[in-house]
Amino acid sequence: MTIAKRSVFFLFGGMFISILAFSLPKMANAFSAGYLISDFDFYNYKSMSLQSIKEFLQSQPGPLKDKIFATDSGNKNAATIIYEVAQSSARRSSLQHYKKNKV
Repeated sequence: MTIAKRSVFFLFGGMFISILAFSLPKMANAFSAGYLISDFDFYNYKSMSLQSIKEFLQSQPGPLKDKIFATDSGNKNAATIIYEVAQSSARRSSLQHYKKNKV
């Protein structure tokens, strides 16, 4: 390797290490194991459709994507159960808010 090639190699290598050294602490601070989702997003029952829940589960490793559960109203996949519970919870929450604020 010629001196010019070595100089370019070390120059770019040094730049890469410098960028990495400044970026890693910022990336490490971005993750918090105690914070997975905001309260707004957690309770927002309109944030995902049944189809988007299915697609999300299909993109994840694990058994939920193919698991079928026996329920009182028939066999359902995990996405359908998650979606129906979210919608049901929203209706109960709206009803409780209505009853609480009724004059």
